[in-house]
Amino acid sequence: MAKKSLLPRGFKANAERIAISYREELELQSHEPLCGFALAKHLNIEVCKPEDIFPENTNIVDLIGSSDKDNGWSALTMITGKGNKLIIHNNLHSPARQQSNLMHEIAHILCDHKYSEAPENLELLSLMRDHNPQQEEEAIYLGSALQIPRDGLVWNLKQRKNYEEIADFYIASKSMVTFRVNTTGVKRQLSYLNI
Repeated sequence: MAKKSLLPRGFKANAERIAISYREELELQSHEPLCGFALAKHLNIEVCKPEDIFPENTNIVDLIGSSDKDNGWSALTMITGKGNKLIIHNNLHSPARQQSNLMHEIAHILCDHKYSEAPENLELLSLMRDHNPQQEEEAIYLGSALQIPRDGLVWNLKQRKNYEEIADFYIASKSMVTFRVNTTGVKRQLSYLNI
């Protein structure tokens, strides 16, 4: 039995509109890739690596939990004492995973989800957000739409690009492309193309 979605009615359609609106603000076509670092800068969100926050720690693996390029801790959002939003991300992840991590955290911010306040004695792993299932589902969907918009999927599939080519185009993983195809219904829409 399929898991019931926790997304509010209309959330998916709104997420797709948000993904396109930020592309428009950054003067991109609706199908073009949007870099998570560029979007964060546009939104005045500082993005940093763990060693930027913890310069005294010489072993980055101690901070993030793994040296494997796509395992271990991913990213977190917090607010500084001055009220600024900050994303700390795992810079050892692959470029595709870093883009996904950033878009996920940006989605939490855009959805106005609660994020951690920076304690005086910073310990990275202690800053991890409590995972509210509905908020996580919202961030997963909006983050993935920001990374690969539905319009972009349609455009790429009409160009007869395969999933790997689409992943390369968006600096995404092939599994992210599969997720987007499965959650947007574009296959049904484009069934006449025999995709």
